[in-house]
Order: sequence, then C-alpha cells, then structure tokens
Amino acid sequence: MSPNDYNDFVSAVGEEFSTTLASVSDDICGVDVYAVVTSVFPLRLSPELLANITSEQTENLRARFCGYFEVADHIVTTEQIGTAIFRMLRRWPPKRIN
Repeated sequence: MSPNDYNDFVSAVGEEFSTTLASVSDDICGVDVYAVVTSVFPLRLSPELLANITSEQTENLRARFCGYFEVADHIVTTEQIGTAIFRMLRRWPPKRIN
C-alpha cells in the first residue's frame, strides 16, 4: 500500500469508527480512533488485519474505547465495533491491497 493509500485508509478507519460511535462522545474524531485502534493493533493497520479480527480483539477494542472515553462498560458494544469494521471493509476490502 502506498503512503497515500495508507493515509486514506487510516482516515477512512477514523471516519467509520467516529460515525458508528458518535453516540459515545460528541467530539470523537479520527485521532481518537487511531489512538485506540493502534493501542490494540500496534503493527501497521491494514484491511487484512481488520478482516481477520478475533472476538477477543473485538472485545479488547470495545473495552479500550470505553476506557479512552471514560464511559461505562456497556456504552460501547461489540456490535458497534463490528459495524464499524464491516463498513470499513466495504470501503477498503482486503483484496485492494497490492
């Protein structure tokens, strides 16, 4: 993935999670999303990585978003995380990577 493609991909991740989790915080933004996602996935983020996310990683993301935004444990759901990833993969399917 070229540097420009990677930047576009990371921006899209931020947009999809921000949209899906808008009810969690009025001021959620791509930078917040990037901080949380890269705390769970410290290696280079990719569509392949998101396409192969495990239930344990999904739960870890959910818990990290709750902690980051200092909200009760039930505020962010695994369904919301799954929705954001699904929408992300529709925009950036794994096969798009060179």
